[in-house]
Amino acid sequence: MTFVAVPMQTKSRGTAIVSALQQRLNRPTAEKPRPVFTINRRVARAFLDESAGLESLVARMAQCLNAYPHFFILRGPPPTEDAVLTVQIAKAIAGLKPHPLARVSGQALRVSHTRVEIDRNATLATGVTRYSRTHLALTPHTDSSYNPVPHELLAFQMVRDDAEGGVSILAPIEDVLANLDDAQIVALHKTKVPFGKRSYPVLWRQQGQSHIRFYDQQIQAAVSNGAALSEAARGALQPLQDVINVPRLFHSFALRGGETLFLHNTLALHGRTGFAKDSNRLMLRIRIYAGALV
Repeated sequence: MTFVAVPMQTKSRGTAIVSALQQRLNRPTAEKPRPVFTINRRVARAFLDESAGLESLVARMAQCLNAYPHFFILRGPPPTEDAVLTVQIAKAIAGLKPHPLARVSGQALRVSHTRVEIDRNATLATGVTRYSRTHLALTPHTDSSYNPVPHELLAFQMVRDDAEGGVSILAPIEDVLANLDDAQIVALHKTKVPFGKRSYPVLWRQQGQSHIRFYDQQIQAAVSNGAALSEAARGALQPLQDVINVPRLFHSFALRGGETLFLHNTLALHGRTGFAKDSNRLMLRIRIYAGALV
């Protein structure tokens, strides 16, 4: 079992910190930290059997997600359409600490499991969640943005990658905020925008850390269905939209078959480049509430 590339600890406070962040953003993308966990068959079997002895590894995975850059890549298992290992790892991370929603409901929280591949019948008009099932590029966004509480933990298990496109783009919140001024950040904390049938601020504070929910296509779909988007909200969103449309500011890499990307959904936005209309690219997407990431 090997862990490669320890993530950098970053806080977005003070001009010195912002200056350091800006210097890092000016580096070539290849220099950005990319945490990788490589597991062997024995460790994979231990996860599947829910064996003891994995606590330290799982805690380090959670630590990676809570610290900059808020994602890691899992390597080792061969490509498969079976998501059971990814689900078990996600559940192990989620189970480190009870989630507030579980404490309120008294029930175990459900794991969401979805195949993400081209749906020839998918159009933007058939529902914004189907946008990911096209060949089109996706600008950085968060999942479950329409939920009162978005899922904290996402995993994307690559079964078949596309050799010509579908490059992953990861935008940690620290890098996003480093490219906004104080007034723009305040506006995103205060101004509510529509996500589906409800409206929420894009940014909020939790445990002393700013978190983010943002999915431009969901906002536009809500407005198309009659939701109000004030001039103040449009003004607050524009600088954010400008920043996330500059991929060179963020992490980009091609996730290959057999690799799985784990990320903190409210601390890192994710997107992708486009790929061929006839691509057989296939990913499995896992969403789960994770108390260790609250």
